[in-house]
Amino acid sequence: MAKTYTLTAKAEMKLVDNLNATIADFNYTHIFSNLTSDTTQRGDIVATTSGVFINVNLIQTRGILYLKNEEDVGDSSVRIDIGGTGIITIQPQEWIFAPIDIDTDKKIKVIGVTANATINYLLIEQ
Repeated sequence: MAKTYTLTAKAEMKLVDNLNATIADFNYTHIFSNLTSDTTQRGDIVATTSGVFINVNLIQTRGILYLKNEEDVGDSSVRIDIGGTGIITIQPQEWIFAPIDIDTDKKIKVIGVTANATINYLLIEQ
């Protein structure tokens, strides 16, 4: 029997200048409820320089991707490709959290740019 989950995503950013004046203050919370284990996958992978694919077969059309580069070495950056197109490069200890569109032609490929890198990810059907 599938488990049901609730995901709470929060983002909080505040930009303050040297006079302690707030320039920008961003605070956002979104709750995704009734997620099931049938449409949720989590794991750790090692992104090699030739690339590794994240299995997107459980996701029908749209998903939410959280991906973190667990490395702490400066040359272990990771490029994220979706459908063969480079989307973003994340440095060690950086992460992304974004909605993504999935179809049979689009696959998520994680590539270690100059070295292998351990990646932690969570992919949820939206």
